Order: sequence, then C-alpha cells, then structure tokens
Amino acid sequence: MVREELLHPVSVHFPIVLFILSLMLKLVLLAPKNLIASYIKEINFTYRLCLFSAPIFYMITIFLGDLSLEAAKPTICNFTLAHQHEEMAESMIPLFIIAILLEVFLIAKPSLRVVHIRITNFFIVSSLILCNYTMVQTAHLGGQLVYDYGTGVKDHSCPKD
Repeated sequence: MVREELLHPVSVHFPIVLFILSLMLKLVLLAPKNLIASYIKEINFTYRLCLFSAPIFYMITIFLGDLSLEAAKPTICNFTLAHQHEEMAESMIPLFIIAILLEVFLIAKPSLRVVHIRITNFFIVSSLILCNYTMVQTAHLGGQLVYDYGTGVKDHSCPKD
C-alpha cells in the first residue's frame, strides 16, 4: 500500500521537468534560425508538448499535495511553512497561464509582424522564468518541511527550535 503523503513528492517531479524544459526549449527556439533550422519543427513540437502538458501534471500535483497535507497533519511541526509552501505553489498558476495564453495567441495569429512576435516571446520567456523561479522557491519550502521538520516521516519528533 502506498502512503498518501508520499504521492505528492513522487508526482511533483513531472511538472518540474516539464516547466524547466519549456523554458529551455523556448530559449532554443529564439536562437538564430540557421542554428536550429533542421530541427525547428521537432523542437517547437516538444516545447509546446511540455508547455501544454505541464499544467495538467501540476494540477494533479497540487491535488495530491492537498491529500498529503491531510495525511501528514499528525507529523507537521510547522504549519506556517506548510501553508507558505501551498500558497507559493498556487501563486505559480497565473504565471504559466499567461505563458500558455500568449503561446496560443502566437499559434492563432501566424501572420503577426516580427516586432509583435518578439514582444510576445519576451513576455512568454519572462513568465516562464518567473514560473521556474517560483517553482524553485516552492520546492525549497517543501524540502524544508521534510528535511528540517520531518513532515511525513514515520516515527518523527518535532525538532526543538
């Protein structure tokens, strides 16, 4: 039997990888076209696959995080940190929604002027950078919950501060 509080840390790695890859692939797509010309379709497909599938896995991870919080309540030594972790995770949602909506805009309007494409790409990259930064901060808070306070660890005792 799998412990409910372990489902969240297991699932969280999928959206982390997908969001990081989304940013990296978008940056590659912004490189001079002659450098990536022979692979541009594959890179663009992989980028969009990562960008559009990451939120699905992220929402699953948030749902499993709520389950983990309920299951791990007896082992939580720092509820403030747990709530900060949860709030930080939820603050990432508007950031990736912005990136997705702007990418959909680029797909829907293929005949945009170059300046508009560049401006849109700037905001997509900025949103993905902020998204990844927020994700790292969220992961750090989650790591503190487990490694500093033993949340979800069997036979734990709260550390004395």
